[in-house]
Amino acid sequence: MESNTNRTACVKRGARNLETSAARPRPRPLVRVVLSSRAVTLQNLEAADLERACALLERLYDQRNVIHDKGVRVPSTFAAADLAWLDERGLAPNQRTRVTHDALVTRIVKSKRTRSIADAARLFVASLDGDGPPHGAYLEAGLLAARLPAHRFAGGAKGSASCPICGLEREVVRDRAEEFMQWHRWGSGIPGDLPWAALALEQWPRGPAKPSPAARRHLAAILLALDALPPAARAGAAFSAVRALGLFAEDRHGAASRSVVETLAFAGILEAPPHVGMATRFVSHRERDARPTVRTEVDAPLGFWRGANGVSWSNAKTLFGVTKATATRDAKRAAPAAARPPPRRSRPAAAKPVRGLPRRPAAPGDVWAVRVREDAWVLAYVWRTQRSGGRVWALAEYLDWFGSAPPEASALRGIGVRGRHDGRWQTRAHGLEKTTGLLLVAEKVPAPKTRGPAPDRIPSGGAKDLLQLADWCFSELDEL
Repeated sequence: MESNTNRTACVKRGARNLETSAARPRPRPLVRVVLSSRAVTLQNLEAADLERACALLERLYDQRNVIHDKGVRVPSTFAAADLAWLDERGLAPNQRTRVTHDALVTRIVKSKRTRSIADAARLFVASLDGDGPPHGAYLEAGLLAARLPAHRFAGGAKGSASCPICGLEREVVRDRAEEFMQWHRWGSGIPGDLPWAALALEQWPRGPAKPSPAARRHLAAILLALDALPPAARAGAAFSAVRALGLFAEDRHGAASRSVVETLAFAGILEAPPHVGMATRFVSHRERDARPTVRTEVDAPLGFWRGANGVSWSNAKTLFGVTKATATRDAKRAAPAAARPPPRRSRPAAAKPVRGLPRRPAAPGDVWAVRVREDAWVLAYVWRTQRSGGRVWALAEYLDWFGSAPPEASALRGIGVRGRHDGRWQTRAHGLEKTTGLLLVAEKVPAPKTRGPAPDRIPSGGAKDLLQLADWCFSELDEL
């Protein structure tokens, strides 16, 4: 389940005024990625250790630390003791294995001998008790194990790298520590994703699952809420309806609610014939990838589903033993859902907080430090400002500096600008004083040295662009 974050290495050649090599962030080496067909068994940890492990791994696997096709960069600010603690529990970062399409498909197909759809449905329902993330991957894995035909990788149409039957590429990289964090934080991935299905099959409990009364009530409430949506309601309304029930202890940005709806659609609870789910028949990746419009983000059948289609109660009975009548009865027994306060997470402290000058709107001659990663900062110089539409727009350009902490104002003397491979780069940005990760470090700084003309075309946007586009100009961000 390697991240697909793609960084572009674009840097102007020439002299650079960088920190000394002793002070610059130093990455830790990656381990070799090996070809393996072995199953991944996640560690069982006590609650306190589980929380600590997930918090540490969230820091490590932050998207800003991921280098596409290489692994995750361990920040220099990450304590060696924390890294050793993870290693002792088999959760060191970058312990990756590469598995082929054919080996993963074979493993999933063979698992139907010991993994039934009925057990998968019970495991999914049991995870709806609200105390942890909903594990829709159990239900998806059970359906895939029963329905997925044995096949070899044949390549997709029009040069696609994905198999049209299952959606898997010829090879996939699995990272043990990353999967541990995602399993315990998210519970499910993209419906039908084979690495997630394999992970669910590997974590399958030994004993039979028995959903709690609360979990059964939650399932009933979800099904009735979806069935009662207006005829024109779409996927977004379904996500909102489930989130409004307030069933999950943690539902940041509605992720848990969306996950449940997408799992139910994949399974065939939300169908829009001829677009159906796996409880009805096997649905290939090519079919699931169909969209009614180019603006539709969700897979079929959910992308085609409308409130008028309602819930497929026949499939609900097949999978969960639930009818509309029994769901209504169970929902009446349920107490009103109280709003759940989000659980407190004890995040291990990262690097010491860095303080800059008092925040204020940008002004000409400012130098703002931009935190692009936990242990990586760049600088942006403000050439001039303009007020428009009630906002202060700053014409900003990166300075030729890169380091692990913002420099003192006295260290800025003589620094030039840093551009892209094709010349200088500037942007018009607003909200510098409101954006997390930006600090004002110097004022009334003389204009930096430049080489070449200013760019002809200058984009405009929020100050977040200075964080997100830094890798256009700083190849250091692509280094492990």
